[in-house]
Amino acid sequence: MNRFIGTFLFVHLIFSAGCFSNGEDAELKLRSRKECRCAPVDLTSWQKRDADRTGHAGGEINIGVESEPGLLLSMYSAHPAVSQIIDHDVLEALVDLDSHTGEPVPELASSWESDAQQRTYTFHLVDNGRWHDGQPFTADDVVYTFEQLLDPAGGALNRGRFEDIAGVEALNRYQIRFQLDYPRPNFLADLSRVMILPEHLLRNTTVATNPYARAPVGTGPFVFHEWKSGHHIVIRRNAHWRGKAPYLDRITYRTVPERRLAEELFSAGRLDIVSDVPDTSRKDAIIVNTPQEQLNAWVFNVHTPYFADAETRRAISMLFDRDAIACSIMNCLAKPVYSPWPEIKTDTDILRFSPTRARQLLDEAGWRDENRDGILERQGIPFSFSLLLPDTDAAGTRAVAVILHDLRRIGIQVNTTVVSWAVYTDRLRRHRFDASILAVSTAPPFDAAELFHSDGIESGRNFGGFRDRKTDMLFDRLKLEQDVNARDALQHRIAERLVLLQPMIFALHPYRRILVQNRIHGVQIGSSGIEERELWTEAEGSQRR
Repeated sequence: MNRFIGTFLFVHLIFSAGCFSNGEDAELKLRSRKECRCAPVDLTSWQKRDADRTGHAGGEINIGVESEPGLLLSMYSAHPAVSQIIDHDVLEALVDLDSHTGEPVPELASSWESDAQQRTYTFHLVDNGRWHDGQPFTADDVVYTFEQLLDPAGGALNRGRFEDIAGVEALNRYQIRFQLDYPRPNFLADLSRVMILPEHLLRNTTVATNPYARAPVGTGPFVFHEWKSGHHIVIRRNAHWRGKAPYLDRITYRTVPERRLAEELFSAGRLDIVSDVPDTSRKDAIIVNTPQEQLNAWVFNVHTPYFADAETRRAISMLFDRDAIACSIMNCLAKPVYSPWPEIKTDTDILRFSPTRARQLLDEAGWRDENRDGILERQGIPFSFSLLLPDTDAAGTRAVAVILHDLRRIGIQVNTTVVSWAVYTDRLRRHRFDASILAVSTAPPFDAAELFHSDGIESGRNFGGFRDRKTDMLFDRLKLEQDVNARDALQHRIAERLVLLQPMIFALHPYRRILVQNRIHGVQIGSSGIEERELWTEAEGSQRR
């Protein structure tokens, strides 16, 4: 659970660790950046406490989540809670990814092999898998799932990632074969994002609108139990699972939109795990700091009159004071980034915070305050655009005021539009926005082409409608390149071009701070948070073997 984020994007509000009451307070904190110094984030001290991994059976825990999704299938929802609660625990995939190495490991497939060209993969399925209603898991379920995934009218979010699948064939009850149009390095890792669906429950239905989508029946170590809308979702231990059973009997994910209320419930013992909290002075809890596999970013719709040219987009990027925001607003729980691959060194000086250089670049791009009303205009169009935000995080929404202040000072007016999660994701896919805020999942297998290749415009992952022939060619070469050094070189060239063109402003690589009650043991960190399957409580119970 909590291993890998969703389908193609984990879409969440930027600056969700905001710690102030309004935009003016945020501005005061930001402007004191000269006094702000970030010490290295402690990522290890909590591990000493949980060196003993011997769990005990029984117990229940309550975990706070900021908002609830509309349904519980990551094939059709990018909401972060879906993958946290359901993926690899209620529903399973053919493979999972090892939490530490990122390498594919068996899940519903016990083993696999490929041909020399890596275009044909044969999977041997577990022969003792059972759906939670008692029916056997077979190759028919895999075929059905990929039929739904690849159906152009089905609405699957990650369909584009698998368009190179030429065929999926059940060889027998427990063998399946995939035929690819061309070899690609991340095929096995990509399969970890496809949760297998039960053909016997869903045949001849529309999956996304079937009641099953809100009460999924899976094959995993936890069973969906209850969803009380607006309040909580409950899963419980599957006593008949084929593998090592979880220690906990029951996990309740409670919806708590306000971070302050979540901390109060934690102090009262009514929540056992709370994420994204600023407080580090507590003595009544384990404090876990962990890097998130995501990058916070702004995306521009390049078909609007505001963001059609790269010069304007670069100027906006120069108005992001990344260092000050990471320090003052993110409580030093973030690092500034400038490209989709933070480890790649590029010429980031052209994007460093500089209102003076930004003003010059905007002037060169034709944005001037000709009528002296304080707002820049170009060809009679005032620089007044709308910023699309979801309603999932009130504190994060207030944090946006920090950047908007610098934009206003230079003559750019921004009107924030806050909508429901469903409307937010729909407008992104339909390109119905001027600019918006995203958190881009970099959990493996991360594929930046989904964000920038022109092929992604129609399918909705290239939200801003960015189109650049040279960028497409570089990504096409990267897709087929097998040599590690050559891939690194191509990624470097792509990063440099994206820095120059700025279709998306990459701002911060955040850390997550998690509070865990002292009664909880077995804390381990996967790629995107705590592995709930490994947790146990101090409640009495027999040791599980």
